[in-house]
Order: sequence, then structure tokens, then C-alpha cells
Amino acid sequence: MKLAKKIVRIFAIIIVCVIVLNIILFLTFNIPSVQKFAADFAIGKLKPKVKTEMSIDKIRIKLFNSVEIGGLYVEDQEKDTLLFADKLSARINIWNLLDNHLSIESVRLDNFTAKVYRESKDTTFNFQFIIDAFAPTDTLKKKSEKAPLKISINDIKLSNGTLRYDILSRPEAPGKFNPDHFFVKNFNLNADISSLDIKHLVADIQTLSFDEQKAGVKVYDLQGMVRSDGTKLWSDRLSLTLNNSHLDVSKAVYDIDSKAFNLTAKSDWIDPKDAAVFSDKLTHLSKPFAFDADLEGKIPQAEIKNLTARYGNQTAFTVNGLISDFSKYGDADISVDITNFRMSVQDLQDFIRIGAPAFVLGPQLESLENIELTLKAKGRMSNFNVVTQVNTSPGSFSFNGKGSTDSKFENINVDGRLVTENLQIGKIIGEEIGVDDLSLHTFAEVNIKKNELPKISIDGNVGSVFYKGYPYRDLTVSGVYNGNDNSVGGRVFTDTEDNKLDLYANIGFGNQMRFDVQGTIDKLFLSPLITVEKWENPYLTARINGKLQGQNIDDLEGNVVIDSTSLYDANFIYNPGPIYLQALSADEAGEKKIQVLSSIVEGEISGNYSFATIGTELMNALHPHLPTLIKEPPKKAAEVGTNFFRFNFLLKNTEDISYALSLPFINVEPATVTGTVDMVNSKSVQLSSHIPRLMFGQNEIRESKIDVNLGVLSGARVNANTYLVQENGHINARLDTRAISDSVINILHINVNNKVAKADGSLNISMGFRRDLEDNPVSDISINSTQVVFNGKTISIVPSSVVYEKEKITVNNFEIRENEMLLLGIDGVASKKREDAIRAFFNNTEVETILAAFNISTFKGSINGGVIVNQALADPLIQTDNFRIENIRTQTDTIGTLAIEGNWDVIKKGLSLDASIKNNGDNYLAVAGFVPMGSENPMDVDIKINDLPLAWVQPFAVSTFSQLSGTINSNINFSGKTNAPITEGWLGIDEGIMTVAFTNVTYNVSDTINISPKNIGLNNL
Repeated sequence: MKLAKKIVRIFAIIIVCVIVLNIILFLTFNIPSVQKFAADFAIGKLKPKVKTEMSIDKIRIKLFNSVEIGGLYVEDQEKDTLLFADKLSARINIWNLLDNHLSIESVRLDNFTAKVYRESKDTTFNFQFIIDAFAPTDTLKKKSEKAPLKISINDIKLSNGTLRYDILSRPEAPGKFNPDHFFVKNFNLNADISSLDIKHLVADIQTLSFDEQKAGVKVYDLQGMVRSDGTKLWSDRLSLTLNNSHLDVSKAVYDIDSKAFNLTAKSDWIDPKDAAVFSDKLTHLSKPFAFDADLEGKIPQAEIKNLTARYGNQTAFTVNGLISDFSKYGDADISVDITNFRMSVQDLQDFIRIGAPAFVLGPQLESLENIELTLKAKGRMSNFNVVTQVNTSPGSFSFNGKGSTDSKFENINVDGRLVTENLQIGKIIGEEIGVDDLSLHTFAEVNIKKNELPKISIDGNVGSVFYKGYPYRDLTVSGVYNGNDNSVGGRVFTDTEDNKLDLYANIGFGNQMRFDVQGTIDKLFLSPLITVEKWENPYLTARINGKLQGQNIDDLEGNVVIDSTSLYDANFIYNPGPIYLQALSADEAGEKKIQVLSSIVEGEISGNYSFATIGTELMNALHPHLPTLIKEPPKKAAEVGTNFFRFNFLLKNTEDISYALSLPFINVEPATVTGTVDMVNSKSVQLSSHIPRLMFGQNEIRESKIDVNLGVLSGARVNANTYLVQENGHINARLDTRAISDSVINILHINVNNKVAKADGSLNISMGFRRDLEDNPVSDISINSTQVVFNGKTISIVPSSVVYEKEKITVNNFEIRENEMLLLGIDGVASKKREDAIRAFFNNTEVETILAAFNISTFKGSINGGVIVNQALADPLIQTDNFRIENIRTQTDTIGTLAIEGNWDVIKKGLSLDASIKNNGDNYLAVAGFVPMGSENPMDVDIKINDLPLAWVQPFAVSTFSQLSGTINSNINFSGKTNAPITEGWLGIDEGIMTVAFTNVTYNVSDTINISPKNIGLNNL
């Protein structure tokens, strides 16, 4: 008992001593001078060791197990701050040391700054000297027989920290995340590390936040946990909120030994601006991301169990896939399954620009609008199967085939069956072409090799395709496009009721240009291809055999023969005979030739011609004479010319082809065109043409001659002379135009000699050119003083000017006078502005002077008043100013005065019209109502006729009726649209006598015709 009491007394004394010692130390280290002494003592021991400046303001030891250091400062060897901490404290459980366990129960680090840097990636950090100072001198590793020390750090709190890291030799990138430079402020961390053993790791982050200054990244909160068991690391919770983005990881597992992994992560919102901080390639993206991913595998094998992603509101997709070895993906087994894929073409442009920043959607891709697809691919990159279905706004297509590529995607081949039904191809290639509704079943192959252009081949059937509304069906097509020599070759065959043809073509634009076209057209329906008003079901048959080849288009040689040609419809058959074209290579004199021979035209071009440069060279030759209109060419093109050739063509009688093609003219007698182009020596062009006889309907034009001359000194000159032959005379016109010194002078001579009028005179107009402040061309037109003698009267054109600008035409004082008396004047501004107006005004201008140009001599009268047009170059606003034709008379009767009053209706956007013909108090004609001018308002016009003599109409119909008499009465209303009027009312003919000029048969007509939208009714005809 005594021994036991003695042991207890000794143990109690020891405990009391320890407590008393801690109290003494606690009280002692609360004395500032003692804290200072302790700090100086510690620094005195450390400074010689690390050989740099260090300081500690105070050291404070709390009861039993706590130490607090205040004002810790450490410099690096460059005299810059390495570390500063306003307060560093730690509490250790010393009793756990007995169990080989270092247990730090709490750590506090407040108001601290750390600066870490190195010169380059190959050099050491600025704190390496500290590591070296405390490194053991004995580098021989000794096998430890003790169990490893267990370490745990709990209740870690770091607050208000500033961290800086730099690799000084690396460039900075402001506004972008740069792993070589970052600067963190407001660093705060709450965490627990219950075990630092990598095999039994237990770590929890309650919160982590900081502001990265250089990239503008603000981490609001990072929370998570990490555990390990042997070689397996895992986390069931990781959450990150960064700027305007958020990420959640619900499962992350990795086994160090087996390399098996599993990752489940999602984000409902990733701001594209946040993503752009980490990659410049994403700066153009403007819509938020979202994704949900479930990945697993065993490195290097990986499986995408599910990946769902979204970009904005219009793009989303789901992908499943597998790769057996992503480290050797070129030889790995791959499986990809894309479902529920949808994307707008604008989003497609965004994604393509990640790799190709300059990419711009063409009209072809824009027409797709929205893309939906499914895709399955399986195999190896060297040989895989692919099946896809693509749906777009113009239509859908599917592909089922095989593909191959190398690991660098430099050599790619895809081939298989391509099918589309009723694809609105017009939306893709352009609706103006007229092709639409394509149904295609074909084998297609695309082959791309490294450093080469694609090669594409097709072989299949076009079930149907519409061209300008007409269906072409059952077209067998095959062909190859080779991008390397820029060539295309193929065959088209069809045998249907409307079309039967078999054509082959091989066309190349590479190093060797070639055109090889052969085949037969047994029947080709022409209405979709050529529109001629009078044609009724037209067809073409022909046989084609042509082969041309050469280095370029200027050196082509060969022959083209088109024969067995027939053009026919329900009303005509036209067989033009064979057409021959021959291109010959240069002879000993260096002259090439192109010859054409047919029943319509024949001719020849001989010399050194270059179609590739002729346009540029002509502009070069014209530029010195019209420098304002024609921009100065490149000096090289201006100084060197290649074209030096002669040409002559003969146009034969075109009566048959003019009838077949419904041409507005017939060339009756052979016409010639000859000339010379010399862009090598004299920079000149000479052209002469002679057209002996040309018919335009009933008008006959004879002895037309046109001469064109272009020279360095003479400028550009055009002389033309022609005769319009009339039944009772002719009209002769001569034009002399010269362009030189940035101006054009036009002199037009007119001579009229017929039973209606005799006139002789000229019109002299000169034009100068300049550019406005916005570099738009401006024409200053001067109408010079000239005179025309008309039927013995001298008509004078007063000097005036016209200024023609981009959106404005200004007419200044244009006047036509007779013996100083004004006949016609035009003045004002024509533009798109409402306040601008142009005005035409008349003063006793004789009607017969105007009608004489149309060989009409039976009407006389005087025009007075004016017409005013506002915003003439947009939607014209028309109004009259007391406009009238007075004292209208024929050779036998006086009709009276036609008065027209027109005013613009601002509300309805049209012309309010009130017109009448009156004579001695009688109102023969009254027209009143509204006529829309480009608006949607309906037309409403009433026409009333009271006892209007038919004889007044006869002068306008001399060629049809030799006699007209009787009277007309009517009351008719026109409504609806101007292009589809609705007519309702009646028209009466009383004691009408009509003698047809051609047959000299006289008809007596008296009847009232009732007119309605549904029918026209006759009564007592």
C-alpha cells in the first residue's frame, strides 16, 4: 500500500510539474520581450542555414499544444518576397505521437502572400534554396524498419491569401487563362485531411474560393471529397462554381494498378465567355453549353456509356461509343452511335469555326436551316461501316456504306449507297437555276489523299428531278470528278416518252484542257430549257460529236460537229442542217484559226487570240479615253498585250430560224461583220458591218452600216448610218459618237422624207464624267444648241444640261422652241425623295409634230399644261397641271378638247383621274376614278361615252378599216387589280358601218353588248 501511494504521489507531482511548466511557459511567452527573444532566437538559428533575409515579429506558445507565429517574412535570394504571413498558428495532439501518429488538429494561416517563380521551365523555383538547405547530407537511402508515420491535418483554415506564380521567360496573355502566369487574390480554404496516406486518403474540402486577376476567373465555391483504399481513388462529390458556370461530378473513380476508371459529371450551364478564357478557339461562341456524361473503361480502353450535350436552344445530341485503345486509335476497334442529333446551320458554323476561324456559311449550307441526323459507325479506322440518315429543311437523304482513314485523317475514303427522295435541291444550289425535287438512288465514292484534292464518283439512277416545273424521270447517270486535274467525266442516258438521249462527256480544266462530248439526242422536250411564246410542245433531235483539247482555252484545237438536227413543234419543222466548228493550231506564221460553218452563219477568226485576256485588254485600251468610267488597270496588264487577230462573219438569210425561234427580226440579205484587233502594237480595234436589209415586223431597215474604231490618239469612235423605209418615204438616221479625254460627244442627224413630214436637223449631246465624294460615277450631260427644220418650221433646242448621279437626275432648263415660242420644257429633279419633283410643261405644242414620227398625219391639235412627278425614281407620285389637248381635229371633223386632271391620292397611294372630251358643250367622253400605283388598293374607274362618232377612231385604224361611221355609247366600270381587272357595264354601237380595208367588205352593226365578270351578252346583233 505504501509503495502504491508513493507511486501515485510521484505521478501526481510529475503532472503538476508539467501543468505548472506549461503555465509558466504560457505566462512567459505572453510577455512581449520574451516573444521577441524567442523570435530572434529562432531567426538566429535559421538565417545562417537558409542564407537569406528572414524575420518573425513574435512567437507565442499557448497551453499544452499550440504555437502561434506572427509577422513571418521570408525573402528569396533575389531580395524579393517569397512568403509573408500575418498570422500562422497550429495545434498538435502530442499524445498521438506515442502511437506513431502526427495529428495536427488545426491550422490557421491569415493574411498571407506567396510569390513563386522561375526563369524558364528548365530552371528551378525561387524557393529551391530552402529545400537544399534542409536536404540531408547523406543521400544514401536507408531501409526503414519502422511503420510509416501517420499524418492527419484537420480544421485547415486559410484566409485572405495572395498567391503569384510566373515563368518569367513565357509571354503573358491578359484576359486568358495562362498556366505560366497566374495571380490569385482573396484565397480562402476550409478543409480537413483526416489521412494523408495515399492508400487510405481521406480529404474533404468544405469550401475553396479565390479571384484570379489575370484571366478574370472568379471561383465562388469549390466543394468535394477524395477517398482511397489501396490503389483505388474515388470521389462521390465534387462541385465547382466559376464565374457564371457550374459543374457537378457525382462519381469519379480511378484504380492506379488496374487503370480502370469511371466518371459521371454534368453541368446545366457553362457560359461561353468562361470557356473562352481557357481557349482562344472558343471566343466566337455566344450560347451556353450543358452536358451530362457517363464514361468508364480501363485505360487505354474507353466507353462513352452516355454523353448528352446542348448548345443554346437549337443544338443537342446524344452519343454512345467505344474505343478499344485510344493510345493507338488508328488501329483500335471503334463503335459510335449518335442519336437525337439536331443542330441549326448557324450553330454548325460556330462549331466549324473552332477549327477554321475564317469559315463562312455559303448559301448552300444556309439553305439547310436545321439539321437532324442519326449515325452508326463500327469497325476500325482502316475499315468501318457507317449508316446515317440526315433530315434538313430541303429534305432528307440516307447513306449506307463503308469508310477508311489513317490515324492523321490525311487519307480518307468513303463509299456506299446514297438515297434521297424529293429533295428540294433548288434551296441548296439556288432556286434561280430551276432544279428541284430530286429523287436519287446511286452508289457514291469520295476519295481524299494526302496533299491531293478530292475525287468523287457516282453511278446510279435519278428517279426524278424537276427543272422549271417539268419532271425528268429515269435518268441513268454515272460520272467522276477529279479535283487534282479539275476534270469531270460521265454519261447520261434516258428513254422515256418525252426524252430519249445518250450523252457522254469528258471535260477537263487542269494542265491539259479538254472538251470531249459525244452522243445522240433522239428526242428532247425543250419547253423547260427554252421559252418561246409561240412554241407548242417543242422538241429537238441531234447528233453531237466534238473533241477539243489544248493547254488552255486559247490553244484549243479540234472539231465539233452537230448534225441530224431537227427542231419541231405542233406548228413547224425546222432542219438547219449540220453545224461545223473547227479550231486549228498555230501554223508556221504563228496564226491560229477558229472556223464555223452552217446554213445560218459562217466565219473565221485568225491570228493570235486570247479569250482569257481580251476583255481586260479592251478595258486597258479604253481607259486612257474614259479614265473616270474605266478604272486604271494593273500596269503589267496595261503594258503587255497578246491579242492580234482578224475576224469576218457572214450572217445569211434567217427567215426560217427567225420563224422557228420567234425572233423579232429577219435578216433578208447576207450581212457582214469584219475587223481587226491589235492589242500588241497599235492598241487599236477596227470593226465594219454592213446589214443590207433587215425586217422588224412591218418595218424595213436598209443599208445599215456601223463602223467602230479605237486608237491611242483618235480615241473611241462609232459611226452608224441606217434607213427606215416607209410606204411613202423614208427616215434616215446617222450617229457619230466619239469618246476621248474623259468625255463622249454624240451627234445624231435625222432626215425625214415622206408624205406626212419633211424634216432635217441634228441633236448634239456631249457627256463629261467625274466621281463624287463616295467615288460614285457622275455624268454631266450637255444638250447643245441645235435646230431641226420640220415641215418648213424651224424648231430650236435650247442649250441645257442634265446631271446624272447615283440616286438623282437633275434636268436644268431643257426647252424646245419655235421662233422663240416655248413648245416643250422639262425641269427639276428626279430622285427617290418625295420633295424632289420633275416637271414637263407644254405650250401649244402641235400633236402632228409628235405623230409624224409614227407616220400619222390625220390628227392635229395643241398640247398645253403640264405633268409633275414627285419621287420619280421610287414610287412615282403623278399629278397634272391643267393638262389638255385643245382643238383636236381630223381632216374632216373637229373633236374638241381633251382635258386630263390627275392628282396623287396620298392615302390610297394612287392616281385620282378625271378626264373628258368636250366640244361645244357636248361631253363625248368622261373617265373618272382611281388607279392604284403599286398599292394593294383596288382600281375603280368609270368610263362613259355619249354619241362618240366612230369616224374619230378611223385615223388610228387606217390599215384595218377604210371606213368607219356611226356612234358609240357606253357605261363601263373597271375594278379589281390592274393586272386582272373586273369589267362590268355595257357598250352600244348605233348604225355602225365598218369597211375592212383588206377585203373591202362592209359590215353594218347595231347592238348593245352587256359586259359582266362572267360573260359578254349580245342583243340584236
